[in-house]
Amino acid sequence: MEFIKGITFSPFSPKGSLSSREAKNSLKNLIEGTGANYIVLVPNALQETPQSEEIDFTSDATVSDKELISMINHIHKEGLHVFLKPTVNCKNGTWRAHINFFDEDVPCEDILSQSPNGATGLHPIRNFSFTLLKLPKKPNVKFSVPAVRW
Repeated sequence: MEFIKGITFSPFSPKGSLSSREAKNSLKNLIEGTGANYIVLVPNALQETPQSEEIDFTSDATVSDKELISMINHIHKEGLHVFLKPTVNCKNGTWRAHINFFDEDVPCEDILSQSPNGATGLHPIRNFSFTLLKLPKKPNVKFSVPAVRW
């Protein structure tokens, strides 16, 4: 069984931050200092409040697909694996654990198939995750959406 020594690198990075020379130098120091064999990248998106139905994953507050792909390629050139962990945060500062699409807790409800107004269909979290899944398929890239039923 493979031993995984994963380190999160530059979580919640704004646009442009992963493409800088400083980011690559920082990553090099992180790899040398920890002996990591997996790098966890955390592309983020924002929504206004915990109950907002719209999630913005294209603003300047999150890395672009182009720079994310570039960093993935750079990490692979260093001989490491990549783990993507997309995250949604609230612009109003509320802790993301409070993101909830119901007025009250409903056990076993699939938050991806129903919005607060009862409409069903493609939910914004799913849009964000699927956008990341469209990135070019690369070996050694793992993808996770923690605590979300598919």
